[in-house]
Amino acid sequence: MLTYPEFEATVRAALPGRFGQYWLNADQNSAVAAPPTPPVFIVAGPGTGKTTVLALRVLKLILVDQFRPETILATTFTRKAAAELRSRILSWGYATISRARADAQQAGDQARVVWLSSLDINSVITGTLDALAG
Repeated sequence: MLTYPEFEATVRAALPGRFGQYWLNADQNSAVAAPPTPPVFIVAGPGTGKTTVLALRVLKLILVDQFRPETILATTFTRKAAAELRSRILSWGYATISRARADAQQAGDQARVVWLSSLDINSVITGTLDALAG
């Protein structure tokens, strides 16, 4: 398990082109960092970073809150948005887990290496509301 500060640092190190200089704004960070319960309801307009926040929240639930990837369902409204969400979860997830595993190996934390190696980010369920309900 990572702490939230470790999670942020690991994501930023794994994805320097996206998060190297800037992390999230305060509202986005609050949504990602919020505890798993109660559920978070986010209202935001176009271009405000909803997909980024949702992808990072999924990764935070896995890496900080220790949810198994197969227990997470991430939905959106359009096929295009669902495809982008899945793409980010997978690419950012693999990069972040790989970086966290390398950091754990360097620190000699074998238990963390084993745990990170057991995560199958591809088993997160994503899709549109219609596709998942139908």
